[in-house]
Amino acid sequence: MGAKPNDQNALDTQLEELAIMEERITSSMPWVNYAIHPLPLRDINTREEWLEAACMMMKPWIDGAAIKESEVRTLKDKNGIPVTIEVIVPPKGFDVAVAPIEKASRGCLGICRHATFHNGRARIQLNPKMTGDETKNSWNIPHGNDATYLVHVLLHEMVHAYTEGHGHRGYFSAIMKRLNTAGKMTSSIPGDMQAHLIDTRVLPFLPLYSDLHVPFEIVPRGKRGAGSRLLKMVTGCGLIMRASYMVVEEIMLGEQLCPACDVENLCEISCEDWG
Repeated sequence: MGAKPNDQNALDTQLEELAIMEERITSSMPWVNYAIHPLPLRDINTREEWLEAACMMMKPWIDGAAIKESEVRTLKDKNGIPVTIEVIVPPKGFDVAVAPIEKASRGCLGICRHATFHNGRARIQLNPKMTGDETKNSWNIPHGNDATYLVHVLLHEMVHAYTEGHGHRGYFSAIMKRLNTAGKMTSSIPGDMQAHLIDTRVLPFLPLYSDLHVPFEIVPRGKRGAGSRLLKMVTGCGLIMRASYMVVEEIMLGEQLCPACDVENLCEISCEDWG
């Protein structure tokens, strides 16, 4: 039984749009089609392994964009002599961690520590607030979903690793634009072609990011509540100490004297949560 006319028309339209997209990519970024990436050979059980596998898949994209850009871009040194820009390819690849980012700028989703300062291996850190859920678009990006945006942020940090010293300008901006990046370079988003590449050449080869191990989260001090392992002890002189239940038990069953005061002062220790 054949498809209904409306269904067939929708399918034909979708296939036509897909063909047009692939033609645009072939015209603008031909290197992504002949760049063969190595698929991960091991099982992916953590988000860090997932992200490092995505790095392997996207590295040829950046290599090709850097080569293309170096063919047309030159800078002049202090003597006015043209100098071809060379990228710094991390010789030992990428090490990706998912952990809260301690940075002054609010809303930071990723940082890159350059390979030059870390024994040849670029270190990328992504904020765990990015869930990579393929069913949501919490970030309101015009193309793709949360998983697409997660991979884009990873790509953003990878390009930083290639362009030490350029910040969000210069060679960094040039390579990102060759990879169809949109928006401000300080808060970039994937363009429609880049989103298509991520959705068809990265995500299908990886398990669902949202199903993998969720990294730990640091609970802010003062908000740990009853789940904290450390108990609060207060001395008569106002000294505040924290210790595990076992240590508190030894103290409370002992002499219960303040370690900062003389024995003669009989400054005792109290712990409301013990007992």
